[in-house]
Amino acid sequence: MRLLGGVELAEIGQLALSEGRRCIQCGACSSACPSARATRSFSPRRVLLSLFRGATTEVEEEQWLCLLCHTCEAVCPNSARIVDLVEALRRSRVRRGVEDEALLAYREALENVLRMGVVVPPTSSEAEGFSRAKGVGPRQLPPEARSRLEEVLGVVREVVAHAR
Repeated sequence: MRLLGGVELAEIGQLALSEGRRCIQCGACSSACPSARATRSFSPRRVLLSLFRGATTEVEEEQWLCLLCHTCEAVCPNSARIVDLVEALRRSRVRRGVEDEALLAYREALENVLRMGVVVPPTSSEAEGFSRAKGVGPRQLPPEARSRLEEVLGVVREVVAHAR
């Protein structure tokens, strides 16, 4: 097994090379990216070019800021598949047990959505009191969405359990 910055070359190496060659460094992806606008530290272009150069350690933390929304791909004049690359990097690192903490955060977020209908639950007793007083409870997810989230959560739980 040959590694590219700690990630299996067979898994993302070819994808990084082919997609990195597509990048003309116009910055359209980073300009359109909601995560880049919100964090000012994330850049789809930087992720793509770092992986193209084999510098996966440069994007170890940053990869988790990608929302997988495909906005970068929608605006890329050369249709670079940045999201596929981020997903491949995440899969590889998760399989090797490198991303336990990130998976725990995803698991918690999914459990919150299933339990309360929101990613981040209200933390103040004032907000909870208001909800009770107004008779507003957790939002119910449509059955199909709930089923899909439970399936994803099952996979995340299995990977976390296997990694420990």
